[in-house]
Amino acid sequence: MSSLFINFVQLAERFPTPLYSSNVEQQVGVKQRKMGFMSDAILQIRMKNYDVATRILSSHLNDPGLKQSSRVTLMEWIGECFTKLGDRARAAVWFEKAARSTLECEDIPKFDKRQRAIEDIEKAFDAYSSQDDLNGIKRIAVIKHSLMDSEWYVPRAAPSAS
Repeated sequence: MSSLFINFVQLAERFPTPLYSSNVEQQVGVKQRKMGFMSDAILQIRMKNYDVATRILSSHLNDPGLKQSSRVTLMEWIGECFTKLGDRARAAVWFEKAARSTLECEDIPKFDKRQRAIEDIEKAFDAYSSQDDLNGIKRIAVIKHSLMDSEWYVPRAAPSAS
């Protein structure tokens, strides 16, 4: 699970936010604050309702004014939620989307862009491998090799054997 995802959930636990329901807002006529849907998603994640969280997050991917880097983060979180649900096939697709979007993102610095894309590619590769999806593995391998040839690539630390 990405550290960004974990940190955001931990932050939400320290500073609880009210549930914003779009149905209630429509009935009452109160406009939801920008990015307020994150409160709903975090609440669902905290309650382990990952399927509901994926629907909330994916429904806001095309919101006007959403920064490209924020869109990538939503894709990564959707991938993490599908991983928690045990749906490795859909997790792989979302991690691949996040990796490709990261590489196209203009508001992430070049070095961070490569590192972040590699992390998403590795998650997608693991998920595709667990599903024996050879086409997915091939697509990811091509992207990974092109990035690893880059002079800015720094490999992630190997997992410790505890």
